[in-house]
Amino acid sequence: MLRLEDEQLHTLLGILCGVTLLLAVLFGVTDKSRQLINGHISKMSTISEGWVVTYETSDEDKIKARGEWLSEEKTQTISEVVNLPNDFKSVPGKVVTLTNVLPDMTEDDIYLVVKTGKGHVKISVNKEMIYDDSAEYYVFPYHVIKLDSKYNKGDISVYVKNNGGGASAEAVKIGTFTELIGEAINENGIFVVFALFLFVSGIFLIINCLLIKSAFNRKKLLVYSGLETLSAGAMFLLQSKLFHTILNWEMFAYFLQCSMVVIAAVLHLLVQRSLILRKKFLTVVDFGIIFYCIVYVSVMVLKWFRLVTFDKAYLIELILFAVGVIIYTLLMGSASYDYKQKEGRPLFVANLVLIVSAVIELLLYLSKYGHGINGKPIIVGCTIYFVVMWMYGLKRAHYVEKVKESAGDDMAIKEQVIERINPNLLFASFQTLQNLIKKGSNLSVKMIYYISVYVRDNMLSLTEQGEMIPFGDELEHMLAYLQLQKIRNRSFEFAIECKHKDFYVPRNTIEPMVENAVKYGIGGNNNTGNVVVRVYEREEGYAIQVIDDGIGFDAGKLKNTSATSLRNLFEILESKCEAKTEIISKEGKGTVITIIIPALENELATEEIEDFDDEL
Repeated sequence: MLRLEDEQLHTLLGILCGVTLLLAVLFGVTDKSRQLINGHISKMSTISEGWVVTYETSDEDKIKARGEWLSEEKTQTISEVVNLPNDFKSVPGKVVTLTNVLPDMTEDDIYLVVKTGKGHVKISVNKEMIYDDSAEYYVFPYHVIKLDSKYNKGDISVYVKNNGGGASAEAVKIGTFTELIGEAINENGIFVVFALFLFVSGIFLIINCLLIKSAFNRKKLLVYSGLETLSAGAMFLLQSKLFHTILNWEMFAYFLQCSMVVIAAVLHLLVQRSLILRKKFLTVVDFGIIFYCIVYVSVMVLKWFRLVTFDKAYLIELILFAVGVIIYTLLMGSASYDYKQKEGRPLFVANLVLIVSAVIELLLYLSKYGHGINGKPIIVGCTIYFVVMWMYGLKRAHYVEKVKESAGDDMAIKEQVIERINPNLLFASFQTLQNLIKKGSNLSVKMIYYISVYVRDNMLSLTEQGEMIPFGDELEHMLAYLQLQKIRNRSFEFAIECKHKDFYVPRNTIEPMVENAVKYGIGGNNNTGNVVVRVYEREEGYAIQVIDDGIGFDAGKLKNTSATSLRNLFEILESKCEAKTEIISKEGKGTVITIIIPALENELATEEIEDFDDEL
């Protein structure tokens, strides 16, 4: 069964981030960044009217509307005057040419911005080529070109190649660089502000993790949430025009934009993984992480050999990310509600909010009502998602085990001590031991051993109940008690079927259940009957069953009357290791108590114990 260790996951994530930065630099090493020029920020001038467009088309309606007829080749070249934005039904593989005249440029620091929805772009002024992004392995929808003063009132031509999905020109604007910055802020300022908010929050969470002195599993959710927050901030920043405008390092920016989607997807799965307790779901999550890494490598190879464009790669990665979020949200919901795993419910609800916000965003994008509010639904959804994760991660990382206060008086403490020592059993055991010694029986040696083990473990439970110990130690305590009862009572039988004992349980939580089965179940049946303890591994963890064929009882009337009452023991098991408990009891038939110890929560306990030992 596929299962990745934390060290392997962290190594994989580190390699992913390192390779991303290295390849981003390699892809964009030939580009140089532009320096920000201070000045007054105002709107850029729009060149949207009076474009003369020439292109080949096979659109019969377009050709007939101009009074022309289709040739035998079923394509004709037409020219028309249009205003932007506009889409052109040109022949795939052909170029759409848009021509116009630049306005009077009174300043030296002038920039031209051309926004296209599809196709590769070339731009010339006065028949001199000044921009070319026609390399087949990337497509930029946003083009920024610095103009020389010699191009004042020059003839501008924009060539957009139809790559099979059509050709379009959405806007052409001109202005100073500070005006360019202002334009980008007006259009995408909310993304930048939200990105900065996520960056600050992510850094705070990471610093908080470094300051918390607890086992890594306790702060794992907080660590992954912090890293996911930083990756989401990077995604929003890279999505904004402001980043592309200031950096002017298109290859670097677009490569990071594509890569960050995969990194964010992997971190999202790591967040889910930190709250999953069932091995089957854990395997599915690990498979998803490996799948995203394979997709990443495949996309990088395709880009390197110029077989896929940035826009297509980005779209594919976004779709896979969205599908992954939906699939793993459903899995988390199944684990949270079908298997009563309470810890996963906040993440399940947060993911639902994220999915709903993405659906609203998509519907607004496809409808005519989304103009001016696109981006806001997804920002709201992400905010709710991250706030839930931050709060839950901080709560889990700063969790301190609450110690129940005693009754507050000497009498309550005295009663608890007497209950733990179990003087009635000890007196009876010593009396049996005395008789065995008088008879010269070899059982007397075993009796002394069982009494010492039982007393030792009962004494430890006075001050260390709830301490996580190997199940083998708890099993030894149970065996000592059962052997004492067996030697004293020949009408009593017991059996232990233990297939696994390499896991941890809270001290003195299972043994009292065995005592209750003997004392109340078998004891109510004239001390005649059988007790069976079964230990085996199930899909969701380790199962412990305490079975007796005694008088049974009404399981719905459990009371928290003492430290060893069943209800109190169940509460300790749930709080210490997220155990699930179940009682089936029928009067006159007997009782079956089942405890499921989640495997991953058990690893958490093991790690905490190892960390504590290392500190010592």
